[in-house]
Amino acid sequence: MLIDEPHRSHVSRYGQLIEDVRDDIARFEPFYATAIKVLELDSKRNASLKVMSELSPHEREDALARMQENSLIVQWVQQCLERRVSSYRWALERLVLQAPDNIAGEADRLINELAAQTANPPVAARPVIERPLTTRG
Repeated sequence: MLIDEPHRSHVSRYGQLIEDVRDDIARFEPFYATAIKVLELDSKRNASLKVMSELSPHEREDALARMQENSLIVQWVQQCLERRVSSYRWALERLVLQAPDNIAGEADRLINELAAQTANPPVAARPVIERPLTTRG
């Protein structure tokens, strides 16, 4: 959208890119703080499954599915962040090609900051169970 949409000047395109990257950086820590809490609770949930006396197969499957879903959400966000970094780099390259400007350096710095955070997430989600998650509708 930065390339095809009409803008008054190339500076506004750079501004939009910078704003988008800053927004992702601002959301990174709060998301992962919540993800850490959720995955810690899932770890406790998983441990409790091993010591519960009377657990129906449905209750067990439900708990496993919930943990799996939480893990998949964190993995999905990680993949999306990696794609966004690639998209931001692509957009910046095209902006520089169309309208070189010193402001490109700030955009590049922010993209690299997001890339560094994305490459080193504070938590790594792993599959809870080693089989595909299925749902019944």
